[in-house]
Formats: sequence, C-alpha cells, structure tokens
Amino acid sequence: MPSQQVPKTKRAWMEEVVAAYQDARDAIPFGALVGDKITESDLYQLAPIVCLKFRGLSPQGKELEVATDGALATYVVGTEAAPEITDHPHIGFAYCYLASHYALDLVSEETADAVLQYLAANQEDLWQRINA
Repeated sequence: MPSQQVPKTKRAWMEEVVAAYQDARDAIPFGALVGDKITESDLYQLAPIVCLKFRGLSPQGKELEVATDGALATYVVGTEAAPEITDHPHIGFAYCYLASHYALDLVSEETADAVLQYLAANQEDLWQRINA
C-alpha cells in the first residue's frame, strides 16, 4: 500500500491513482457475494474508501461521510460538465479519488485540479499502467 503521505508530483499522483484503481478493481468479484454486480463503471463509488485506506484514515464515520459527499458531488458536477467522463471509468475514479482528498482537506483545490488535468491529458498512459 502506498505511503500515508500524499504524493508531491503529478507523476507520483498518477502512480498512486493506478494503485488505488487496482485496489478498487479487486472488489469487483466480491460484489456477487453480496448480491450486487460491480463493474468498472461503478468503481468511482469506491474512491472515497480507497482514499481513506491509502491515507491510513478510518474507513467509517465522519471522514468517510466527508470524503464520499465530496467525491460524489464532484462526480455529478463533472459528468454534467463533461459527460465523456462516464466513458472512461479510470478518469471518473480519478475525479472521485482526488475530490475525496480535497474534501478531507488533504490537498488544495489547485493541486486537485492540476492533477486531474494531468491525468485527463495522459489518460491513455494511465489506462495502460492500470492494466499492466
């Protein structure tokens, strides 16, 4: 698992988003155990809990509520502004992952925006790394 410290560079953020996405993806087979089919398009919903896990924070209570509210609000706004986000589950996940960090006051809005722009501009590389 990555360090509890937030990444300092855009490239380091990419590597962490890759690891976080892969971590979330590992949950897909377990959906059937609880009667839910989980697909890659659903992984954005797991971004807040993966954020908490990677930062070493409690995966319940107020922190989970704050991270989830921030992530889902950002996802809704993001998909309204740029519907193509839903065509790329890894970008939707990245939006929610960074938004969770921002909602928890772990990164500034400027950092979150800059990293998201970097990831969107390099989404093919991000996808290849996720699937490597």
